[in-house]
This record gives sequence, C-alpha cells and structure tokens, in this order.
Amino acid sequence: MRVYGGKQWRFESLAAPRCESKTSASIENPMSISDFLSCCRPLNGLRAATMMLVDVQQDVENCGSAENVAAVCQEQRIESLPAALQFAHALPAHSKVGCIAMEKGHGKLDVIKLVTFQDKMAIRDATKIPAGSAYVPFSRPGPWAVKKAFQSLLDRLPGHHVHWGTVTRWEAQAKNSASSSSTWSPDTDTLLQGVAFINDHAPETDANNEQYTWILLNIREDAESPIAGWPEGKVRIMAQNKSKASNGATLQKGFPLTTFSLKPFLAEKLLPVLYPLFVCYGVVALGWPGVGKTPALIAVILAMGRYHIHRLQEEDAVPGWRRAKSLDNFRHQVANVYEGIFLDDPNRENVSMADLKSFLTVEEEQTTSGRYNDAKLTRNCMRAYASNDLDREDEPLDDSRIFITGEVDELHKDLLSEKDKPLYSKYKLGIVEYGPQWEQETQQEVRTISLGMEKFAAGRPEVYIKDANEKIEAELWRARLAQSVRLSDRPEGESSQEEETVLPPPPVIIPNPALRCHRIGQFHYPPAKRLRTKSRPEEAPADGSSADLEALAQAAEMDAVEEWQESTGPDGDDFEADTEAAIFLHE
Repeated sequence: MRVYGGKQWRFESLAAPRCESKTSASIENPMSISDFLSCCRPLNGLRAATMMLVDVQQDVENCGSAENVAAVCQEQRIESLPAALQFAHALPAHSKVGCIAMEKGHGKLDVIKLVTFQDKMAIRDATKIPAGSAYVPFSRPGPWAVKKAFQSLLDRLPGHHVHWGTVTRWEAQAKNSASSSSTWSPDTDTLLQGVAFINDHAPETDANNEQYTWILLNIREDAESPIAGWPEGKVRIMAQNKSKASNGATLQKGFPLTTFSLKPFLAEKLLPVLYPLFVCYGVVALGWPGVGKTPALIAVILAMGRYHIHRLQEEDAVPGWRRAKSLDNFRHQVANVYEGIFLDDPNRENVSMADLKSFLTVEEEQTTSGRYNDAKLTRNCMRAYASNDLDREDEPLDDSRIFITGEVDELHKDLLSEKDKPLYSKYKLGIVEYGPQWEQETQQEVRTISLGMEKFAAGRPEVYIKDANEKIEAELWRARLAQSVRLSDRPEGESSQEEETVLPPPPVIIPNPALRCHRIGQFHYPPAKRLRTKSRPEEAPADGSSADLEALAQAAEMDAVEEWQESTGPDGDDFEADTEAAIFLHE
C-alpha cells in the first residue's frame, strides 16, 4: 500500500477484460498463492457487504489447460467452465468474472476466480457462490488505496490473467486538467461510483456550510474517495440536486404490515376485487381517527408497488410511498410507478375540487397546483386520500328500505387485525421488524393482483365495476347472515355442564337490488277534521253533565268512522295492517 496506494497511482475499471500471460521471470517481485491469501480475509465472521469475491481452488484435475480456462473467462462464458470450476450458486446479474490460471504439472491447475458484483452483496449470500475457498480483499467499497494495492498484488502472480481493472500512473497533464469541467470525462464505472458516493454520503443541509465543506474535502487530489479530482462545480450540482428532493415529501421504504394484517373481510374479500381499479382510480378513506386508515392504505400502496415491480421486471427496485398533508409537497420529485402518493389528513379547504379530481384520476398523467410549479403525478401510480374531518351528526333515516351493512368485522372501529399489531407498535418506535409470514404474504399479494388484472384487462372497466359491485354486495349479505345465534335451552339460573347450543340463523330472503319494492296497497287516513252530529234539544241532558256530553261526542265520532268505511265500498283497497296502523296513529 505504501508503493501503489499513493496518489501518483490510480485504479481504473475497464469496459473489456484485460488478458495477459505472465511468468515468474517476467515479474519484478513475484509472489505465491499462499503469500497472496495472507493479504485477503476469509468470509468467516464477516457481516458487512462486499463488491468483490475471491474463489480459490488448488490442485484441480481434469480442467484442461490454463490457457483454455482463461479464454472462457475472457469471453464471459461462465457456464462453459469445466465442471470442477463451476460456481456452486448462480451469479447475480451483470457480474464480471476474472481469473488467474496457473499450471501445476500432471494435469493439475491452481485457479483464482475474481467475481466483481455490480451492487453490494451480503456476506451470507456471497458464501453460497464459491466452489472453493472464499476470500474478500476488503469488507466494503473503498478506500481507493486498498483497491490499488490489491490490484497490484494480483499482477504479481504468475499465470494466465483476465482482469477488469488496472493500476496506472497519473500523467502530469491529466492531473492538471482533472478539475476542469470542459476536459473532465470519466469512464462509465467511475462516474456511477462517484454519483452513488455523493447520494449516500453528501449532507443534505448547508446552513453551516456542511455540504460545501464535505465537497472540498472529498474532491482534493489526495483524498481517498471516488470523487477525488472531480470538478467542484459538477459535484456541487449533484449535491444540490439531492438536497432539493428532501424539501418535500420524503420517500419511505420498509413497512412491517401487509394487506393480510388487516381484517379478514378486507384482505380476503374486498381488496382482491378492488386491486385492479387502483391503476385507474384513486382511493378515498373517510373515517374516525384511530381506526387504522393510515397503516391500511400504506399496506395497500406497497402491495400495488410490488405488483408494478413484478410487472416491469425491476429486480433492484424497492416499493415505497411518499406521504404529506398538502399537494404542494409532491412537486419536488416525480414518483416512479411503484412509489405511491398518500395525501393524509389534508385541510379540505385548501384542496380544490379540480386538484382533487386530477389527484384521483390515476389512469392518466396528471398535475396538481403547487406554490412555484405544479406537481406531476405518474400514470398508474397508486394515489390515496385519507381524512377524518367529519362531524358527529346522525343522519335521518328517511327510507325504511335502507339496510345498514357496514358493521362487518367491526371495520368502522378498527381496520387492523390483532395478528401484526405488535409489529406496528414497534414500527412507531422506529423498529422495523417483519413477521415470519411476511415474504409469503407479499408473494400472495402479487399473485392476487396479477390474477385480478387479467380479469380487468379482459373487458371494459364499467363491466368490471358492475361485477365488482355485485360481488361486494353478495359478500356483505353473506357476512351478515353468517353471524351465529345463541339461544339458551334451559331456564334461567339452572346450572348445566353442557355448552349452549349454537343454532343457525333463520332463513332470510335476500332482496334483488335491481328490483324496486312496491306496496300492495296504499295508506288511507281518515279525515283529520272531527265530525260531529247536530245535537237536538230533546237529546240534551237535563243536568248538563260533562260525562254525558263526552259520551255523545265519542258516539258521533264512531258513527263518522263507520260512515267513512261504508263509503269506500267492497271494491276499494284491502283494509290491511298498514291502514289499521294509520288509523291507530291518527286516534
């Protein structure tokens, strides 16, 4: 590291493999495999991730010549390697394989395979790949001095070499012009590594010059960072772009709940029918505070995000959501289709109907009003709206034919089941812990949504909505009829060792919502005006008693009722229970 780790040397990633054959005589300071392995670290006990894996196999027989093995690695035909040199597990996509093959005599070879991953690989996953002894040169990407020193050690081994990197000396002209924006032109791998380094480590705030100080320290020529020697203006623009996105709603990832953490009626009956509609329409949830609207909608958003990732075959993508209480917070960045938008508990007075219509129209690219510029909403990206701005007022029941079917599984009180509530409690404390069935449940979500999308795409949306309404109505009726009725079969106070008998509910005729109910007859109210007969002087009581006057009034009223009944005739409407009830109420 003292010789090749200095700033006069630089490490370069190559677009094509570098191949050469070296002998011990042609190397200035040759070294053996045992000396080389003393500079590496075995995987035992390591917990970090790595970007490179060293697979060492010694005294391997029946592998052909070292030149043929190097030629196969040069062409990246890894599946064509001899059986003894095949990897124990498939390599991740876009991995690069280099090697050093040495002849041992008697048909034996010593082979060092160098696997370079595109992204960080966990140690527990890397241990499944090698066919021989596994080592790593360093536990994490960087510093650059270690990379340069490790590549120089590989170049000191004799044999047939295939490498994807090289160590070269900085030229004076290149060094002087490295910080010039007009002549700065790094290769693709160096550029991507530098951008990733800025995204991961650059401070987002600059109130006390934290960001600018970080830039100056990491772009110095002697700095051991991927952006050493980069132009200051380029790095400052990249860091400022990162800060702009943090002003609005932050993208969140990692949530312990799934849709199977909700009540069974939601997870198994309602949501499978509604999933396909979320790619065209937004969802609005109105309810009292504390019933679980926020975690329920986040679980649904992530389920739709996993479906979009599966549909687009984005292996490295992670579903997420952005949550805010105003539409202006979504204008700072445009979300991907698998990153849902959640407008949670906004001030309804500040949300115009035009913006709300645009927000809930998911089937098209939409925009909503912002302070400086409009917020762009991605097509088919799920959008949710939740609010508890409700007044506690009882609605009058004007029509007695309305059936209240909302009290299924007590959804109006709590949307979450008891299964994963402890995990959600830990999430509120900042601890993200997944349940034992989390992976299986997420896979089941993707299968359910994919099946629903096939049915949705087979016809028109209005036809699917009609079928969905019928299915939901049928499930609501079935849920109400499935409630058990417990009746006691013994007198009150009598003890018995037997359990109470559970009887099925009585048969109920389910009305057809397409047919409107009509009455057989109509209400006929008697005349509201009291009818009195003319009193004759000879019928008046001699003593003027009030009791006799009241009796005469009642008799006259009954005569009027009988007269009205006779006037209707036998051909009139049937005198049914409704008419009798009306007369009773009138009296």
